[in-house]
Amino acid sequence: MGAGVMEVTVVAQQRESVSPAYVQKFLSGMDYPASKQEIIDHAKKNNSAADVSSGIGQVK
Repeated sequence: MGAGVMEVTVVAQQRESVSPAYVQKFLSGMDYPASKQEIIDHAKKNNSAADVSSGIGQVK
């Protein structure tokens, strides 16, 4: 894992809330419409931190 990814992960884990702009960084290249699970899987594939996936999962 590259240093940049590690830094992003560490910063994300320290956040209390996740901004839409921060989440969008992990959704680059996503095709819509998509299910919530497809969006979570795409974010994880793009090395998102756990708080990003969790935040997406909480969207109603």
